[in-house]
Amino acid sequence: MSTELNVTMSSDAIGLGMGVRADFDVDLVKCDAEGNPIATRRALTKCPNLITNYGMDIITGTAVGSAWLNVFSNTLHVGMGNTAPAYTDLVLENKRAAIVNGGSGNNTCVWDTANGNPRTLVMTRVYQFGVGAASGAITELGLSPNTTGQITTHALFKDAFGDPTIVNVAADEQLVVTYRIYLVPNETVSTLIKTVNGTEYTLQMTWASLGNLYNASYLDYCNIPFTYQYINSSNSFPAVTAYYNVTSGLGPVNGNPTGTPSTSYTSSNCSVIAVEHVTGSYYIEAAITLGLNAANLTDIGAFLFQGNPFHHQIGISPRINKTSNDTIKFTARFTFSRL
Repeated sequence: MSTELNVTMSSDAIGLGMGVRADFDVDLVKCDAEGNPIATRRALTKCPNLITNYGMDIITGTAVGSAWLNVFSNTLHVGMGNTAPAYTDLVLENKRAAIVNGGSGNNTCVWDTANGNPRTLVMTRVYQFGVGAASGAITELGLSPNTTGQITTHALFKDAFGDPTIVNVAADEQLVVTYRIYLVPNETVSTLIKTVNGTEYTLQMTWASLGNLYNASYLDYCNIPFTYQYINSSNSFPAVTAYYNVTSGLGPVNGNPTGTPSTSYTSSNCSVIAVEHVTGSYYIEAAITLGLNAANLTDIGAFLFQGNPFHHQIGISPRINKTSNDTIKFTARFTFSRL
């Protein structure tokens, strides 16, 4: 009969948070009669926009499918409305045109730590309208899963002083929007004290390998605790490494746990169950069970979990010994918030 180290969620339980925001640039590309670009001018730079409630639900993830980034920002809508955006917005006030993402610089991903900023992952998408396709007095925009769908973000165009402005797109111009989505992990260590089988354990959870673009090509998959690839609300792919020996323990947020690493345990040894997202909650919760054949080691002080786009780790004190009679279960929560 197996024993289980079962870390159960509660209001003060273990978990991590990340902030999210977005901004955009607007360029106008003048073209000749054959549609060839001849001049480009910048109309707006780093114009801020809010993320709607619908957009926050998509970022959180499970209710709308696994490819959250593509769902969140697959298309761009532009319009001519003037009403101040609200979190409850579902459409633009006066939609003019829509386009699927694509163009030079699209789908890039970099870490930004300039000027002492918190470690921030910046994902960029580009939307390039055809010549004249978005002509007119454009004043608003928003991202959406598709060209006719609800909007995940909404913004009025604003000048350098923060005042509403108009971008007049001529019939011989292309409208090009460069959109940046910022994910900022909260680097505060989450701590939970849990008594299991009469022993009091201190568990600490934090990020790992921040600054590393490992698995950047899988950014379409939602960041769910303990997983690097998400399939649906009841089936996710884990990739877990145990760190053991007397020096094992929690490592820095830009590195890995200390100690000797084990082999990586995947779906053949572990299982992950993600809880179905509740609309409006803006968090996602999952549980991982390391089975009888996983991490049968002595002096285990930490576990590393591969994730997209962030890895994370849990340190355990006192260290544990696991045998083929034991399972280990962790439950954790990722919480998303607007910045």
